[in-house]
Amino acid sequence: MKQLLLSMMAFVTIASFNACADSNAGQDPVLAKEFSENVQNFGRTVPVTMEKENGKYRVNFIITAQNFEIRDSKENAAYISMIGEAVKNETPIQIFLKANTNEIVKVGQPTEEDIRYFKSLLIRETSTEAQKAVSVIPNQATLNSLFTQIKNQSCGTSTASSPCITFRYAVDGCYARAHKMRQILLNAGYDCEKQFVYGNLKASTGTCCVSWGYHVAILVSFKNSSGTVEKESSILPFSPADR
Repeated sequence: MKQLLLSMMAFVTIASFNACADSNAGQDPVLAKEFSENVQNFGRTVPVTMEKENGKYRVNFIITAQNFEIRDSKENAAYISMIGEAVKNETPIQIFLKANTNEIVKVGQPTEEDIRYFKSLLIRETSTEAQKAVSVIPNQATLNSLFTQIKNQSCGTSTASSPCITFRYAVDGCYARAHKMRQILLNAGYDCEKQFVYGNLKASTGTCCVSWGYHVAILVSFKNSSGTVEKESSILPFSPADR
């Protein structure tokens, strides 16, 4: 999974650079400058959901948990259709955003090479650590110890290694945090599940509100004091971000 995430991020970055160069080809320099200042090339990525609400469509993409939107208008009809087809076929498209916003203002078609490359990434690999890991943590004390290990990797602490875990960055990145937490558990000889919640999710950080199309966290199994196996999710109090 780590290889898939890193490959997808590299794919989006490289594709974004190439697309930016292509989009400006043959344009008047003044118009090209205005376009680049007002529109941000988000890159090529895969949309996973599109839902209509309040005169616009809410769109979500692979990798990021943030919500994006496109206005329901005649000007955007072709773009909306392209997004819908990409959701249906699980294929990448090129996305342009209004600068410094999550509003989609332009959509580009992928090349056949883009589609082949994306599909080549959908190969699940099982690590040696995961094959050897124990799925049930033996007791509450071990669970608490693992929690402390994860909490100590939070960015801003003196105990964190590099890269640290960005628990305080509520805007995005839950998928990366869950991946890192699972790595810590695997290194200790234990495995976990991942719990996904989908919808138009909103949360308050205490100073601002954030919204996501989904949220993911680890789900651990452990034996309580009576020996019964319980499950606890980092969406709930197990999350270092919540303590």
